[in-house]
Amino acid sequence: MSQQSKMDLDITNCSRGLWLVKVPKYLGDKWADCAGHDVGKLKITKVPGKPPTITFKSSEHTLKDGKIPREHKISAAAAPMLQFPRHQLSFEGQVIHKLECQPVVDDYYINQKREAVKKAAQSLHTVKLIDRPHNGYKPISHHKHNVHLEQKKKAGGKTIRDDKDKVMELLFAAFEKIQY
Repeated sequence: MSQQSKMDLDITNCSRGLWLVKVPKYLGDKWADCAGHDVGKLKITKVPGKPPTITFKSSEHTLKDGKIPREHKISAAAAPMLQFPRHQLSFEGQVIHKLECQPVVDDYYINQKREAVKKAAQSLHTVKLIDRPHNGYKPISHHKHNVHLEQKKKAGGKTIRDDKDKVMELLFAAFEKIQY
C-alpha cells in the first residue's frame, strides 16, 4: 500500500445515518463483557403528535448477575455531528440523533440503589477482639548503629569546653580561609 493511499479518505458510507448514544459506565462495561451475545432489545413507540419514546430492555445474558437495572429509557436531543473511526481514515456517516440512556426508576432500580448505598456505607476495616496476647516482634530500642555510636562516644571520653579566647581564635581562622 503506497503512502498516498494510506492518507486517502474513504467516503463510501458518508450518507449513512448514525445514532450516538451515551450510556452509563456500568452498562457499557456489561456490554463489553457480552461480546458476541445480544445485549438487549430497543423498543421505539411512536405516538402521533408526540416525540417517540425509546426504551432499552437488557437481555437475560446481560442480567446474569443481576447488578444492573433491567430497563433504561433513552431521551433524544438532536445534534448534527460527524463520526470518524480511530484506525483508518474513512467517513462512517453523519450522527443524526444524539441520545442519552438512563435507568427507569422503578422498585427494582430503587432496591438496587439501596443495596449499593448500604454496601458503600459498610466499613472496610473491622475490629477483631483477641483473647490472648499476640506474639509478634517487639520493637528494638537500641539498634546496632546507635550502639556503635554510643561506644565510640564513650571511648573518646568526655569533651571538655575550651576557653572563650581559643574558640574565638579558631572561628576567626576559619573565616579567613572561607568567608562563610
